[in-house]
Amino acid sequence: MSRLTSYHDYAVTAQDCLDGRPPPDDMGRFQFYTGPIEFPLAKVKSSALIFEFYQSRNKEVEQSELDERRKKLYKRFKDQVFLAHVAIEQVTPYGTVRNLRGPLAHLFRAVNLMTELKDYDDEHPVHWSEVYPHESMQNETSPVNFWLNYKLESVQPCLILLVQIFRLVFPDRLDIWDEWESSLEKKEWILQFVLDSAKSQRRSLLPYPPIRSDIVGNARSLG
Repeated sequence: MSRLTSYHDYAVTAQDCLDGRPPPDDMGRFQFYTGPIEFPLAKVKSSALIFEFYQSRNKEVEQSELDERRKKLYKRFKDQVFLAHVAIEQVTPYGTVRNLRGPLAHLFRAVNLMTELKDYDDEHPVHWSEVYPHESMQNETSPVNFWLNYKLESVQPCLILLVQIFRLVFPDRLDIWDEWESSLEKKEWILQFVLDSAKSQRRSLLPYPPIRSDIVGNARSLG
C-alpha cells in the first residue's frame, strides 16, 4: 500500500540529488543516475490528453458548490500536473537526467497542493450540499468519501509521471517503482492508496486519533 507522503519524500530526495545536495539520512543509500535519457518517457500520456482530462474535471469542480478554497487548490494542483507533462515533452529526443528537474519541480508543487487540500478537507470536511447540491442526488456515499475518490482519480496522472521519473533517477530501486507502477495500473488502486500528509500522520500518532472511513465510493455528482 503506497502513500502520498512516500511520493513526496522521494520527490524531495530526487530534487536534492539533481541539485547536487546529499539526500536525507533517513532515505538510506542508493544509486543516483547521471546518464542520458531518451524522451518522451515511456507510459506517460501526452500533455494534450492530460489537458483534456483535467479540463473536464476542473469544469465539474468550478460548476459545483464546493467552497472557494477547495476550488482554488484543485485548480492550482491540476495546472502544475499539466505543466509537468508539457515540460517533459519539450525535451526531444534525447536528454540527461538533469532535464527532469523542471518537470519534477512542477510535480512536487502539485503534491504539496494536494497535501494542502487534504489538510484543509480534514479541518473543514466537505458538506453534503457541496457535492450533492440537489436532494435527489444524495445517496449512500458520504460527501467526504465522494470528494476523496474524486481527488484520488485526479492525482493518478501525477503519480504515474513521478514513478517514471523516480525509475530513471534511482535505478537501483526498481522493485519499489515496479510495485508502485503495478499498483497504479490496477482498477482497485484507489482502494489501496492512502492520501495522507505529514500533518495527518502526526494525528495518527495521538493516543485516540479520530476514526475516519477510508472507503471511497463511485457516485458521480458535483453539480
